Amino acid sequence: MEIGINDKDLAQEINSRYLDILGSKTILIPYAIELLELCVEKNLPVTLITNGFTQVQMQKVKNSNLEHYFSHIVLSDTAGALKPEPAFFKYALDLNNARPGEVLVIGDNYDADILGAINSGIDALFFNTAGRKVELPERVVEIKSLQEAIEFLNA
Repeated sequence: MEIGINDKDLAQEINSRYLDILGSKTILIPYAIELLELCVEKNLPVTLITNGFTQVQMQKVKNSNLEHYFSHIVLSDTAGALKPEPAFFKYALDLNNARPGEVLVIGDNYDADILGAINSGIDALFFNTAGRKVELPERVVEIKSLQEAIEFLNA
C-alpha cells in the first residue's frame, strides 16, 4: 500500500523505533510463570523456539526476566530455517540432544508451531488463542489457556 511518502531515512527510523518498542513489551500471558515454574519443578528443560527477530526476541526475554527458565533459545536465523520447516525442529532437537518422542511443543500458531511439530514427529499442545477451527491431528491437544497446559503436564 502506498501512502505517498518516499523518505528512506524516515522509514528506517520508524522501523528501528518499532523494533525497540516491540522488544520492550513484557506483559506475559496468564499462567506463563506458573507453567515455567512447573517445568523447573519437574526438571523439564524448556527451549524457546521462534521465528522472530533475534534482537527483538532476546530483548523481550531479558526485559521479562525469563532467561533463567530456558535451556536454549532457538531463533530461525540461528537454526538456518523457519518454522514449520523440519530443519528448524531438527536443529532444536539436536541442540537438546533429544528425540521427537521426548519433547512437547506448546504453540499458538497452528501452521508454524503445530504442523511443524507434527511433521517432525513431535507431540503438541495447540494454544488456540484465536479460537481457530481446525481438525486436530493425532498427538495434538487443544488448550485455551496455559492453565490447561499445567493441568496436562500434571496429569
